[in-house]
Amino acid sequence: MSLTRISFENILIQESHGISPIFHSSYPPLFLHLAHSGADISLLLAGEVYDRLKNEYKDTLDEFLRIPTTRLYVSREQIKLASVVTDNYFNMSLFSGMEITILSGTSLALILLPINGGRKCSIIS
Repeated sequence: MSLTRISFENILIQESHGISPIFHSSYPPLFLHLAHSGADISLLLAGEVYDRLKNEYKDTLDEFLRIPTTRLYVSREQIKLASVVTDNYFNMSLFSGMEITILSGTSLALILLPINGGRKCSIIS
């Protein structure tokens, strides 16, 4: 499990904005949980991601959209980055293979790890 995944699940989130050109089965329940916890969430999804979400997770999607603090946008254009921004977290993955993560806190660390032949850069401060 990556540092990003562990850290994202363990931080208190009041607001989250995301862009995703990829689908992962952990995203629908994660964002639904955050929405139920009172977080203000807006997501921009690639068209293919939205199509898969509505076909495979229709009930979760419907429940997510009924929560007043959620917004969902769909792009039919190609999206070339993935990003999540919260109150104290920033993550951006570029299709060049570089991933950048920044968490707020009290210490500072820089971690570079291989990701599919690319690099991962995590900054915790």
